[in-house]
Amino acid sequence: MSTLDNVDAVHGRARRAGIFDVLKAWADGRTEVRLERERRKTLDLVLDRLPDGTEMIDRDAAGRLRIIRIPIRTVCTAVVVRRFHR
Repeated sequence: MSTLDNVDAVHGRARRAGIFDVLKAWADGRTEVRLERERRKTLDLVLDRLPDGTEMIDRDAAGRLRIIRIPIRTVCTAVVVRRFHR
């Protein structure tokens, strides 16, 4: 085996490892996207069912912290104004 064969073998392994790394990064990215979508769907369902004035703390996989506050909804009452014509 010559020195050039050794160099080619090293480069070939590096090339295959590079493709593996690219595919792994792609798969990891796809998985992250799917998990994030599922987390957001779950949050959407949960937030609709929480009572007014609730505060929810959410931490994602990257460690980001989100504080979600549900405002207190006021009930609007209809006001009837009667005008009397003179």
